[in-house]
Amino acid sequence: MYDAFKQCGAYFITDFDIDMSDFGEIDEERSAFLDKFLEKSAGHSAWSLVSKTHEKGSAWDQTYANGKGDKTVISKNLLMAAATL
Repeated sequence: MYDAFKQCGAYFITDFDIDMSDFGEIDEERSAFLDKFLEKSAGHSAWSLVSKTHEKGSAWDQTYANGKGDKTVISKNLLMAAATL
């Protein structure tokens, strides 16, 4: 997702920024998860979200490990655990 939208920078993402057909269909479970996530994160600034996702003990913190995990993909298990908080 980051690669798809990084060109938007700090600006709002619109329908014109990406061809959504590249992503295919989203099943009901993922759609419900994304809807819940968007409800929780809407209204927060980008930097507020960065601060939250980079807190000590977060999935990012556990993976990045003071630079040792640079460019390492965060595991799905860590992301799912973080999403339930």
